[in-house]
Amino acid sequence: MKQTPIIAAIAAASLCISVACKSTQEVATTAPVAGAQKLPPVVQQAESRVLIIMYDGNIGSETLIKAADEYGAEIIYRYDNINGIAVRVPDGKSMPEAMKYFQAVEGVLSVSIDRPVRPL
Repeated sequence: MKQTPIIAAIAAASLCISVACKSTQEVATTAPVAGAQKLPPVVQQAESRVLIIMYDGNIGSETLIKAADEYGAEIIYRYDNINGIAVRVPDGKSMPEAMKYFQAVEGVLSVSIDRPVRPL
């Protein structure tokens, strides 16, 4: 008599039992991470002045670059693998105002404020 079917049955039953076991306790996903530090206000302020702007590759970046120059925004990064740029909004201009300006530029797909992303 072969023992292979018996071993397979035991393995399948063990798998089913382990998958069926579930904790009923909810885990908070937004709990602060031990040792995590907030960025200094100077860094937060500097980062909040940067916009990430994505544009349509078929239209290109020429119009967007020209609009950024006319607005007085400094282009701080041009992304190589995606159609996007990062610009620093000039002092004296509000972020909502800058976002509205760049959203109206031909070919712009999205405008978002650059923020640090922390791993979970």
